[in-house]
Amino acid sequence: MNSCGPRRPHGSTWYEPIGTDSESLSCRRGFEGEVVQTFEVEARMRCNNGKVAKVGGDLRKGRTLSERDYCRPLPRDCQGIAHGRRGFVPREKEEVLACPRGFEGEIVKIYSVDVEMSCNDGRLSETGRVETRGVKSTEDFCREIPKLSCGEYQHGANWIAAVGEEEDVLSCPAGQVGELVLTYQTEQEFECVDGQERALGLAARGQLVRESDTCRDKPKKGCGSKGHGQTWSEVTGTVEEVAQCKENDKAVTDLYESLESFKCVDGDVVRTGSKSRGDFIKTVGSCELTADEVQNQNRELELEKIRIAKEEASAICEGMAREKTQGSCLGIVSAAKAMSLEAVNVCRVFKYDYEKLYCLRKISDQRVYPIEAELCSNMKGFWIFENLFKLACIKTIERPFSESPMNPELEYEAEVEACKSEEKDSGKILCLEKLFKK
Repeated sequence: MNSCGPRRPHGSTWYEPIGTDSESLSCRRGFEGEVVQTFEVEARMRCNNGKVAKVGGDLRKGRTLSERDYCRPLPRDCQGIAHGRRGFVPREKEEVLACPRGFEGEIVKIYSVDVEMSCNDGRLSETGRVETRGVKSTEDFCREIPKLSCGEYQHGANWIAAVGEEEDVLSCPAGQVGELVLTYQTEQEFECVDGQERALGLAARGQLVRESDTCRDKPKKGCGSKGHGQTWSEVTGTVEEVAQCKENDKAVTDLYESLESFKCVDGDVVRTGSKSRGDFIKTVGSCELTADEVQNQNRELELEKIRIAKEEASAICEGMAREKTQGSCLGIVSAAKAMSLEAVNVCRVFKYDYEKLYCLRKISDQRVYPIEAELCSNMKGFWIFENLFKLACIKTIERPFSESPMNPELEYEAEVEACKSEEKDSGKILCLEKLFKK
């Protein structure tokens, strides 16, 4: 026998949807209307040798598809009156009556009445029908009318009030123009008679309320285009200020305008005694050095270099072993007129004190330029003769000291540079000998 699919063998039965249907359900308590529910209709099916067939009229309610709520609350009653009906509700009605003549206030009467009301879903509304049952109470608030007052003043009171103003115009003091106006308050006495203000007697002058003073001094004379009291400044000379040059120790003189302050006093020009510096005019002098000043400046620099070199040379002397050698060395350094630091550094590399002493004696009072000192200090020679080559190199340089400043760019620089190109140290020394024995 054949089955009708998975889990549905021959002879088995089941329910499956074949359509939809709906039904109306009642609303919950306190509501009216209906709830419409839509659901699936399921039929009982059977498998018969691979074929599905419905079993008779066996139907049942299946899955709920939707549910629509058409319920609404039931209408409410109103305090004993049913919805949609009318009834009377007890109320009170107030009537206000006027007092008798000569009195003020009111008489209030309270009546007991029945008011017809209509109920609509819990809300009461009047229909307009009223039935009076009788007077419940009467209250009398009447009182005798007093005499009328006049604002803040009672009947029979007297007071003084301002009713206007009057002016006195006076002349100004001598030497002035304009006028002095004095304004006074005009006062009147009044009496209150049953709410009516009545004037008593004539109005009189009261207190001073304001004073208008237009008095002013007569105009003062001016000073041409300048008005009285005006101040101004004029150039009356020059003023000098000394300024320090930024490039050197020289000073220049800056020349400025000298301003003096004046004032116009009733046509007369008077000095105020105030002076100030005006615009810049020119600079007297120059920050540039003259040829002599440049030479002196270079000479000072040269002397400073010599001082430093001699300090270093003295340090070499103080490091010597024998006291006598130290004394001779310091004497040479002290007496030297000139000495370069580059040459002193060449002397520093020698090992023995006698070599250092000879080197310092040689370089004292002579010119040894940096390029020459470099050439001598770089000589290696061979084996133990390295220092001998350096001494021979220093000995070869014969440039006596003069008072003019040293300048590495003067004569011999190109020739010394050419000597550096010699391959052997002996060749370099021969080159220097030819140069300095020209």
